[in-house]
Amino acid sequence: MAKKKAVKKTRRANNEGSIFQRSDGRWGGALTMGYDENGKIIYKNGKPVADTALRDSELVPMKIDIDEYLQKEIKPYEPDAWIDKKKTKTGYEIPMIRYFYNFPQFKGHDELFEELKNIEATIQKSMKILFED
Repeated sequence: MAKKKAVKKTRRANNEGSIFQRSDGRWGGALTMGYDENGKIIYKNGKPVADTALRDSELVPMKIDIDEYLQKEIKPYEPDAWIDKKKTKTGYEIPMIRYFYNFPQFKGHDELFEELKNIEATIQKSMKILFED
């Protein structure tokens, strides 16, 4: 078996990630994005790098400006939030269920209670028959 050639390990910069071959021959990797170890926002080309685990979406009414909505509704709770204008979509949501689905009528609690009492009585009878001497 041939010996593996030693490779000099170099440290890569933030957002470049690191891809390496492990001692068992498999490849591994890591990529730093979002926040650094000190909790500061990571920037790439002057823009904040999005952490995909923290990505969220909002349904904003058409009458409201999205920048105004961001300032009033989101920034008070998440001050680091920002909008990627390239991914903004304009359209309508038609709630089909609200207009076309007929919701079933559920039983009242009195009717359910009576049904449970009947089931319990049936179980008690079965237990008595099962465990009779």
